[in-house]
Amino acid sequence: MSHNHHWAEQYVGIPCGSEAGFDCADLAALVQRECFENDIHLPRDRTYRERKGHAKFKAMKQQIEVLKDSYAHRTDAPIEGDPVLLKTKGYFQHIGVFCLIAGEPWILHAADGAQQVVLTRMRDLEIRGLFVEGYYKWN
Repeated sequence: MSHNHHWAEQYVGIPCGSEAGFDCADLAALVQRECFENDIHLPRDRTYRERKGHAKFKAMKQQIEVLKDSYAHRTDAPIEGDPVLLKTKGYFQHIGVFCLIAGEPWILHAADGAQQVVLTRMRDLEIRGLFVEGYYKWN
């Protein structure tokens, strides 16, 4: 990281996951509200939270497929704060926030495995089992 403070750094380390009741979609909405003055209203019904393993991933994927076009549209030129839809374990079920730090693209996301919010270099996503499905702009 550079010595200049980047807005995304304030979110690193926030607890996330099932126990915390704070997931990747909550993080994306929080960042939009606090840093970009854009109020994203997430669906209240996120039943995937009660599920485990592949059943959870499948439920997340289904909800994203149904709702994503009403929340965002695809772009080929992401800028700071744009949502990035990520695929893991064969399902696109994870969202991150695009950041440009010292000229390099990063993703801020709520990492289930780490149980906290992390910053990951784009070039390191695949070694963590994450693949970019697409870049988006909030509607």
